[in-house]
Amino acid sequence: MKIVFPVLVLSFLLTVVSCKKNTTETTVDKNQTETHKQRVISRDSIITKNPIVPKEHYEYFFVSARSGLNYRDLPKGEVLGKFPLNTQLKVIAYPKVLDQIIENDTILKGEWLGVEHKKDTVYVFSRFMSLDYTFSDLKLYRTSPFYKEHNEDIRTGFLNLSESYFTGDYYTTENEPNRLLLSERDLKKDTITLNPAQRKQFLKSVNINDSDLIFVYEIKKDVIHSYKVKDLPAIACLNIYFDSYNQATAREYDYEFGLNLKNNYTGDWENFTYVGNYNPFKKGELKPIIWKKADTTIVRKNLSTLINSATINLSALKIETAYLYKQDDLEYYLLNNNRLIVVNKKEQRMVYNNTYHWGESASLTAPKMENDTINDVSQHTGKLFKNKPSVVFGFQYFSFGCESINFLEETEPSIGLLCDNRH
Repeated sequence: MKIVFPVLVLSFLLTVVSCKKNTTETTVDKNQTETHKQRVISRDSIITKNPIVPKEHYEYFFVSARSGLNYRDLPKGEVLGKFPLNTQLKVIAYPKVLDQIIENDTILKGEWLGVEHKKDTVYVFSRFMSLDYTFSDLKLYRTSPFYKEHNEDIRTGFLNLSESYFTGDYYTTENEPNRLLLSERDLKKDTITLNPAQRKQFLKSVNINDSDLIFVYEIKKDVIHSYKVKDLPAIACLNIYFDSYNQATAREYDYEFGLNLKNNYTGDWENFTYVGNYNPFKKGELKPIIWKKADTTIVRKNLSTLINSATINLSALKIETAYLYKQDDLEYYLLNNNRLIVVNKKEQRMVYNNTYHWGESASLTAPKMENDTINDVSQHTGKLFKNKPSVVFGFQYFSFGCESINFLEETEPSIGLLCDNRH
């Protein structure tokens, strides 16, 4: 018996190991749909058998594929689900399995990585991950209804384009000889009108042409103002947070660069501005959100019929306060003043789920309730852009940084507002 038992154990282990050997040939279509040939699924290697081993340091990535990123039980293994665009993933395993796939007739080379999912390890392909959050290519700015110098001699509309001027390339050493627009004499002024050569260089650096148009969507009035870039001077205004008593130390970065709308725009600060050769905005369908107080028990029951428990663990979600807003087929639930869940009642699916945080750089805006005569409306939803899904915004106020406009569709990346919120 002392000889037979080890032999039986060895035989069993060899059988298990042989079961895990798969021969896989992979082809990928545009939606990351894969076809596997001669494949044997290892039943003892699903995610519940892959415990997470703690490490001191981890790498984090965002999903960069608009259609989402498939996750699997093994490298090249069985698809278990999909992470939506911009999901942050924590890498916890490096199986060193290289691979290449074909997408849109292009060969993409990468490796399979193990990432944390709940309490297990699942595997994703690295080429659909990025270190950076993916934002929309649509650039939106804010237009000020006026700008004042320190001595208040100038009052003028101002389109601030500084976020596109002070980019990463601006600070590279090799770009230094050509990057500066302002002379030492210019730096003695509060507001500088760029000369024709400076203006041309500035517009080129922010990728704007004289043939472009400026479209300012005024949110509260639901109106669109338009201007021609060629008609507007380019100016640089000293940032209001710069200490004017130390102007001798001013540098180019202390200025805000943009276009001078003079007295052409006298509308509200609450606007979105786009510069290009077409108008992206749609009028008449953006609405302020006016909330109704809802019973938390009924809300939990409603959400349980519309939301997959694998997406949100409702039993663990503490709902102390709940508000409800309806628009067409959409139902909006604001939980505890900071958790927004939007469901499409007709399609029986969740289209948006986000928790808004507050701290030193951001605070929560107050929800506007029925019969509320104190708080202004800051939270909006509806169709803001042509040929794009509905949006939602206005749930946070930022003392540092800028807000984002989020779409009620997980495949559509958010738009990061370029507001130049420097302090």
